[in-house]
Amino acid sequence: EGPRRLSEDGHELHFQVNYLAGFLLTHELLPLLQRSAPARIVNVSSAAQRPIDFDDV
Repeated sequence: EGPRRLSEDGHELHFQVNYLAGFLLTHELLPLLQRSAPARIVNVSSAAQRPIDFDDV
C-alpha cells in the first residue's frame, strides 16, 4: 500500500477512479442513452482488487 492520495476534488483517489468515475460517466451519458432507446448500460467489475476501507474514504 502506498500513501493515501486525494484527487483534485478532495476525494480519496482510488475511490474516485473505481467508483465515482463510473457513476459520472453514466450520469453524463444518460440523456443521450434515453434519446437512443432502447439502450443498455453494462457495468463490469472484479473482485480481484482488495476490498474498500470505508473508514478511509
